Amino acid sequence: MAASYANYKGYGNGANGAGDVLINLKKIDVLVIGGIGGLLGWVLTQLFNMIGLAGLDTIATAVIVIPMICKIAWNKTFLTPVPEEEKALGGRFSALVNGWNPGSRNAIERILWASCYGAVLALAYFVAVEAGVDPGVAGLLGFGFGGFVLVFPGFPAQHFIGCVVCTALGWVNAQVGHDAIMFIVYGICLAPMAAHFAELCDDLFFRHTKTHIDIPAFSIMCSTLILALINMAAPALFGGYVLPVVIFAICLVISIVLNAKWKKFAAQKGIAL
Repeated sequence: MAASYANYKGYGNGANGAGDVLINLKKIDVLVIGGIGGLLGWVLTQLFNMIGLAGLDTIATAVIVIPMICKIAWNKTFLTPVPEEEKALGGRFSALVNGWNPGSRNAIERILWASCYGAVLALAYFVAVEAGVDPGVAGLLGFGFGGFVLVFPGFPAQHFIGCVVCTALGWVNAQVGHDAIMFIVYGICLAPMAAHFAELCDDLFFRHTKTHIDIPAFSIMCSTLILALINMAAPALFGGYVLPVVIFAICLVISIVLNAKWKKFAAQKGIAL
């Protein structure tokens, strides 16, 4: 929120400006706006908690809602603009466009790396609960490890995958207990959903914006909302393989369609994909 305000006022700070950059602007109004943003985030999180929708990540939801309001108010836009160079490459959703994570622009590669990561996290979750760790604490593994690896330069964010996988595993554990195979299936099958939502946020709200719309938070918000609604309507679904297989099938179809579309487009343009 502070970075968005700095851009709005023309102070010259980037949309993803770090805290030290904002402080070095020596603009007290920027710091005050940032503080107000933090307070609003806390208040909005408490309001979302009052809804009582188990599984919805209320913090991620607040992290998206407040900057989105700022974006509309200060930038007078909801979606990010599409530069002419991107239009020439196929537009907003093109796989030829450099996105936030180059390794996930190809839809098939996106589903592969997400599923592999999800499987590893699910196995780690199983080992933890088998060792006697409380399932709620074990669920922090996904977010915690994904956040930890961000300290390494150039390492892509992936805590959003851990968040959705471990949220689902908590309900699976409640339905069937410690089942390593089922845990791994859920890890493989649900991770691509989080990866697709992350890429969607990049295409719609992140690139070329003066207001930072957090990609991992958007993915966490959307993924946990879907899972929370499913759990509210039919919690027994988390006791079998139908739910993860259906979600994976949808993600796979989307990946195949997108990959075929952009391969054809790249071939027509004579560009290597």
